Amino acid sequence: MRYSKERRKQHISRVRRLLVMRPDASILEIRDLLQRQVRSLKLDKDYINKLVNKIRKEKAKRMDRYTLSVKLAEFEDKLKEADLHLWTIANSSMSSNSEAITALREIRKNNSEMLDRMFLAGFFEKRPSSMHKKTLEDLIMEDDANNSDD
Repeated sequence: MRYSKERRKQHISRVRRLLVMRPDASILEIRDLLQRQVRSLKLDKDYINKLVNKIRKEKAKRMDRYTLSVKLAEFEDKLKEADLHLWTIANSSMSSNSEAITALREIRKNNSEMLDRMFLAGFFEKRPSSMHKKTLEDLIMEDDANNSDD
């Protein structure tokens, strides 16, 4: 039997609720539970299996995204910590010009690396190529100009 999108969403919602209460329930148990509810719902076991698989895939994707976000945040924190140290080197009067330039290049490289990781993780639809690198270079130059005015 074919169901409308809205009806399928309702079915998924009801099956999801049952899976929350009984995550280890079999397809036949879910079918029986659906039939015994106040608003009885009689669905084919194959259709229920299809819904359960869809729900589990959605959950797995959410967990993957969450894990990926946590790892990216940890990586970003490490890069920002390194950048703070590099900015100290770049702005220090004790640093030679070559040390300051090397520090600024490392900052740019860190920002580029973070954008690449975000691209690979699917945060962007298009590759952040030369447009973003140019923007990063401009930001570094602007920040350097602002810091030298102090």
